[in-house]
Amino acid sequence: MTDLNNFSITNIFTKKRAVFVYALHPGSGRRGTHSTREVFREHKKYRFFTDAALSLANHVADALKQNPETQDKMVAMYAYFITAQPPSIQARNNVMILVATRFNIICWRLLVKLWGKKAEHIGIRDYANIVSWDQTKPVWRFGSLRRKVDFWEKNNIIGVSIESGNSWGGWGLYHYVMARLLWNPAENIEDIFTDYLQKGFGTTSDEMKRYFSRWNWGFTDHSLSLATKDLAQALKKHKMKISADA
Repeated sequence: MTDLNNFSITNIFTKKRAVFVYALHPGSGRRGTHSTREVFREHKKYRFFTDAALSLANHVADALKQNPETQDKMVAMYAYFITAQPPSIQARNNVMILVATRFNIICWRLLVKLWGKKAEHIGIRDYANIVSWDQTKPVWRFGSLRRKVDFWEKNNIIGVSIESGNSWGGWGLYHYVMARLLWNPAENIEDIFTDYLQKGFGTTSDEMKRYFSRWNWGFTDHSLSLATKDLAQALKKHKMKISADA
């Protein structure tokens, strides 16, 4: 199985030169994938299931280092649920560990610090607009986002993988602010918000500011009713501008 993983991942990197990191980790759930369970069962030397998973990632990482075409590539693995527990072995220097911010028994911030002792490269696996959780309802959440990004920067997080939906009406602003903060954590959120409004909505930026700001107090029937009026006013103002420019 590990030989197959080596061959498959090497082909991915050689065929798609722009790809620099590839994920190799057990699937979701308590049992992991067949290949990792197989390694764990056959090798009694592993203290934890995470040791078996990381050993598999290390094996592929070693093979990538030995191939001149892939020696600058990396393997990524989730520290998530069954593989959240920090291992007793070290990760290779071309392995990146992505610590999940949910579905772990241990607090993810502590996991970042513990995994940081076992791996040179630490990333984050985060969650934003998950349809089954939020039903695409608009959110604000910039206070918690600011705290997370500050923690990521302080702890030398090198990459972030985020699961989210495509509800740009409700979550577009959050996605935009998050992307800007990941690029430059020192940016001011209010400045980013103003930039988003001016570039995205122009003359209707005042109405749209009211629309987005309403979610700062949560999503309710009342806030939805007021936000709908904000959108109607923005649309009316936009139509008047089109008529005046015609």
